[in-house]
Amino acid sequence: MSERHPLDPPSPFVEEWAERVATTGARGQRRRRALDVAMGRGRHAQLLAGAGWDVFGVDKDAEAVREAVRRLRDSGLLVRAWCADLTHVPLPRDWFELIVVTRYLQRDLFAALAGALIPGGVMIYETFTAAQRSHGRGPRSPDHLIGGVLILASQEINGPDRQRERDRRPRRSSRMQIGITINGLLGDSSLEGRIEGVRDVAERGFASIWAGEPTTPDPLTTFAVIGRDVPGIGLGTGIVNTYTRHPLALAGQALTVQAATGNRLSLGMSPSSRLFVERFLGYAWEKPGRRMREYLSALAPLLRGETVDYHSEMLKAAGTVSVPGASPPSLLISALGPVMLQIAGELADGTITAFTGPTALAGYVVPTITRAAAAAGRAAPRVVAIATVSMTADPAGARAQIAKNSGFLGQLPGYRAMLDREGVAGVEEVAIAGDEATVEREVRRYADAGATEFVASVTGSDAERARTIELLGRLASAGAADVARAV
Repeated sequence: MSERHPLDPPSPFVEEWAERVATTGARGQRRRRALDVAMGRGRHAQLLAGAGWDVFGVDKDAEAVREAVRRLRDSGLLVRAWCADLTHVPLPRDWFELIVVTRYLQRDLFAALAGALIPGGVMIYETFTAAQRSHGRGPRSPDHLIGGVLILASQEINGPDRQRERDRRPRRSSRMQIGITINGLLGDSSLEGRIEGVRDVAERGFASIWAGEPTTPDPLTTFAVIGRDVPGIGLGTGIVNTYTRHPLALAGQALTVQAATGNRLSLGMSPSSRLFVERFLGYAWEKPGRRMREYLSALAPLLRGETVDYHSEMLKAAGTVSVPGASPPSLLISALGPVMLQIAGELADGTITAFTGPTALAGYVVPTITRAAAAAGRAAPRVVAIATVSMTADPAGARAQIAKNSGFLGQLPGYRAMLDREGVAGVEEVAIAGDEATVEREVRRYADAGATEFVASVTGSDAERARTIELLGRLASAGAADVARAV
């Protein structure tokens, strides 16, 4: 395809300004992030990736996105690209140092694009004028032609009122994405059945699919297979056990999943619990906080392709892992207590919680991890909240079944502490069960509490699960979880 349709050269305007930004922007430990909106086949994504940016790209044309990813991968460059309509899919706030938009003018996206820039970030915007249209260039609709609108938008974005608003706003995404766990999908539990189930929820608009141990014996291999067949949807482990994988082994497996799936993995990890580690693995469960800190200190540079020679009290790791086409995945740890939340904010991209309700999130988890991330100079953390959900006419019966299947987990110290903060006795009481209005209201409470992503573990009969998935899919695709929140 690339031989039949050679890539257009970059816009000279974009090339000039991207170079100016590259030479004047602040540099930190991570690569600076750039977003290419309406990326097409990747002419500007290639320019930016070649200049060392951590490039994200988005376009409504799935085939163009696939070609862009293939083209850059063949050139030894990395881009995290997805197919989406940004009028319906949220962008994270304060995330990108640079946003590039060319040949595309969508007026109602200005606020979202401005909000996605970090303070001091740069937006490079180039599109057609009405005069160019008279010569046969550009879109036919006048809605997508400049009539002074970019000048006005620039004044609005950079004016004193907007800057004061930026200074006041919380450093957190304005929308909560909705994902789903693999075990709640419709259909059978064979690998082929899972592929069809994931395809179904991807088409419904769910942002991500999550799987974890021990209910999914090998979630990473599962995602490597599913991700090849189902493009677009995010893939998250919730969780993999760090006791069963050395950092070198986990880095190799995670980066292989990234290369196989177009870099869509969120790597959620946990040291598990004393009960599981000692009873089933036969290991000593000692100093889990120190072990996780040391584990991340070795794993993170390995995922970046760096050579590691790490020797500490509880861990030794020496070597490097190189997987062509792979970018480092987002790192999450199952942090609930103060030590783990400090580590998550300082060394990871966020936390992934379970059996933790909105009260505990808002009053403890979110502010604790956010302070830790801010003190470490990191971006606002992700807070991925997993909750059991059933749209049912018998909520009492649903809670009784949840208590029967999972009630023992409420006695594990980490979950017990979260249930106490929520003011409830058992895990069944933080489940969401009831009619459509109840489910929607309770999901919104997680957004209000500061969760960046809500992951539904759907339970119930086949009919109840089908209704629950249908409702959550509507909420996900319509952006119904678009709730402003403060930390």
